[in-house]
Amino acid sequence: VEARAAAAVAAGDAAATLAGALDYGGASGAAAFVARAHGTMMELWMGASARELQLREFEAPADGDALCGDFPGAHGLPRGGMRGVLEPLLAAVPAAARLLGRRCVAVRTGAAGVRVETLGGDAYACRACVVALPLGVLRDAPPTFDPPLPAAKARAIARLGVGAYAKVVLRFERRWWRDGDDDVAPGFLVLEDGDDVVVCFDDGSDDCALEATFAGDAARACDAARHGRRVARVLAALERATGEAPPPPVAAHTTDWTNDPDARGAYSFWPAGAGDADVDDLAAPVDGRLFFAGEATSVEYQGSMAGALLSGARAAAEVLDAARGERALEHVRI
Repeated sequence: VEARAAAAVAAGDAAATLAGALDYGGASGAAAFVARAHGTMMELWMGASARELQLREFEAPADGDALCGDFPGAHGLPRGGMRGVLEPLLAAVPAAARLLGRRCVAVRTGAAGVRVETLGGDAYACRACVVALPLGVLRDAPPTFDPPLPAAKARAIARLGVGAYAKVVLRFERRWWRDGDDDVAPGFLVLEDGDDVVVCFDDGSDDCALEATFAGDAARACDAARHGRRVARVLAALERATGEAPPPPVAAHTTDWTNDPDARGAYSFWPAGAGDADVDDLAAPVDGRLFFAGEATSVEYQGSMAGALLSGARAAAEVLDAARGERALEHVRI
């Protein structure tokens, strides 16, 4: 895959897909399962199916110790969840200026500034507006932009991809899939389920939980099912793979980002045909009034919290430049 991705980069081939490069060479049995599992893990990394993913994204980095779009160090979860990241940022904003829980339905721009209208009928006038809506919302359920967004920006919204993730978290009384509970390290259970591969994560905590994750077409199929059918799907895969009927979970939780009206999917990715010019078009300010932020506007850190945070700093700098009456700086990629 890496060799074919490098060839696609060299040829400037944005149309080649990961699916076209996944050649299992007639492998069968365990070898075929390992190959399919590797392909599934790549899909899970990007939040899309192999048929959607652009092959160029999988070129091996020139520096073997660096991954494109990543900072050095291990991935991790913030203790206590994302509040620990967001609350220090919000602390700098006066409480009276935090207008939360309002759904924007229109953004109207004119010579006098910007008017933001909400579903409840409230309207807010401002000199500039930073649009940080998820790409899925911009694509599938955007507010009315008056005047309409420039053609290049609308085209970028349509060309960039919105990832699909679905997760099923099952908590058990005991870690029945392991030989023992002592000194359990985090790890993955990669399950063969017919022609499918189901990946479950065990974080090694005292919760005795498994998190099954689906991406792309598999996630959309999962999102289309009711909660009980999603849980049954994972339990059946566990039974087929282990040969042991799982005990009833003491708790089960499923996510549904695709159908969440405030998300309309997961983070963005580059499908076949898209490129960094699309990201630049999405990030570009409009008439010195509208500015755009969010992980989808980051070339280097697309799909990450780092990309979202850095894009916010970039948009804030653009707003300040415009407010000072300075000539707009040339767009800086992040």
